[in-house]
Amino acid sequence: MDKPAHAEVQRFLPVRNEMGESPIWVPERRPGGGVLRWVDAEGGALYHWDPGSSHWGYCSVDVAVRALVRRASGGFVAVAGKEILYWEPEAGAPALRPMPGGRVPNPRWRCNGAIADTRGRLLVTVYDESDMAAGGCVLRFERGAAPMEIAGGLALPKGLCLSPDGRRLSIGEMLAGRILVYDYDAEAGEVSGKRVFAAMAHEEGFPGGLAVDAEGFLWCAHWGGGKVARYSPEGAKDREYVLPVSIATALCFGGEDLGDLFVTTAWFDLSDEERETQPEAGDLFRIRSGVRGAAEREFED
Repeated sequence: MDKPAHAEVQRFLPVRNEMGESPIWVPERRPGGGVLRWVDAEGGALYHWDPGSSHWGYCSVDVAVRALVRRASGGFVAVAGKEILYWEPEAGAPALRPMPGGRVPNPRWRCNGAIADTRGRLLVTVYDESDMAAGGCVLRFERGAAPMEIAGGLALPKGLCLSPDGRRLSIGEMLAGRILVYDYDAEAGEVSGKRVFAAMAHEEGFPGGLAVDAEGFLWCAHWGGGKVARYSPEGAKDREYVLPVSIATALCFGGEDLGDLFVTTAWFDLSDEERETQPEAGDLFRIRSGVRGAAEREFED
């Protein structure tokens, strides 16, 4: 396994998020253009960074947004609590409005992460407040249909990721300390062939957010493990990047040619002593690995 130099990990923005989550790169038409967006899931804020102007900022919201996914029609869907919301930042107001049919069907369920599939459906990880060890699932949302559970019995699922061809769905089970992989039928929006892709030792932390690169390798933010790891399509650990903070929450590829890996972090779950020894906890980091990412898909509602 390769162990790249620590110098490739850069503290990028001193944002001090309570729980940074769901970084997402929003491409623009101009060459190399785009905007990075992410959320502070505990701090009630939606962030952005524009590389063209080097400007970053945020707007406050009154709900705990866990994930953002681009909409094909413009704007975003924001995954928060028991429902999916619309957000249109270009409208000039941070107001979030409910998506029709966007509530989870079980009052004990809470949304935790989301991606779009190759057909523009929305896939959402959900945990059960009364059964964190086995009550989690993945819900499928699509136009004109009620939410459908496609994978169940999960131990606090969080990160979701599809292979570049859309035929393999990876899910991080935080409480089980492992990443599962399923065969994904893009035509039907169904999964089969559940198996363990990678298991983590206790000292490695728990699987947080997931991302995939153009070569089909899986990247994982290790919550409590203080690192980002890359896994081969067969589940072997290929390389690691150590962070100066213990809680890596999520990650995405962005920047020119999707050559930068952005990593959100948190201080939410740290003790007072840990916060003293990890002054960069909650900041945004960038890793330049020489690997290009795969473009994220959009939700078609």
